[in-house]
Amino acid sequence: SEFSADPPAPPPFDYSLSVSGNVSVTQGREGSNTLTATLVSGSTQSVSFSPSGLPQGVSSSFSQSSCNPNCVTTLTISTSVSTPAGSYTVTVNGSPLNKTTYFTLTVNRPVVPQLSVSCSGSPSSAQTGQDVTWLAEWSGGLAPYTYRWSSDSGSTNTNNTSASKTVSYSNAGSQSETIIVTSSDGQTHERNCGNVTISYPPITGS
Repeated sequence: SEFSADPPAPPPFDYSLSVSGNVSVTQGREGSNTLTATLVSGSTQSVSFSPSGLPQGVSSSFSQSSCNPNCVTTLTISTSVSTPAGSYTVTVNGSPLNKTTYFTLTVNRPVVPQLSVSCSGSPSSAQTGQDVTWLAEWSGGLAPYTYRWSSDSGSTNTNNTSASKTVSYSNAGSQSETIIVTSSDGQTHERNCGNVTISYPPITGS
């Protein structure tokens, strides 16, 4: 009689994972990575994905959280302004078979513009008892800000980028104000506002 061999068993399901590269993102922004699942052997079946190793303040999502290799999905990583800056090894896990791939997530601090302050007094000439308004404006740094006029004892917190102070002088001569502004990222700028000339009112005859 003829001998009939059993057909070979089909190869078991196997796959591999890979990512498109590393991700660099600024605090408060998003980054993405492309994950590819490649069929190595056997018949394809559904594979689900999950990340691990993400730092505090980071959320993630996949364009499709599972797919049948060969397939591609996008991992989106969303950071917050409180996410600690630094480099982190993120693992993407595939189930079944506990497959893994890795990439480096780098979280960068935002580039903060230099704090700049300007200020002046108006009018530039006044008489004793008349109001002089000092106006300061600033840009750069990060809000909120703290500012203090040199003639004041306390500081004021604000999210605005300007401050004013109105004062009248009882003595004639050159008068000036200085403002000190500090931004929440630690920059401090001290600006002298220049001088205004104060004179006594003219003496009128009786």
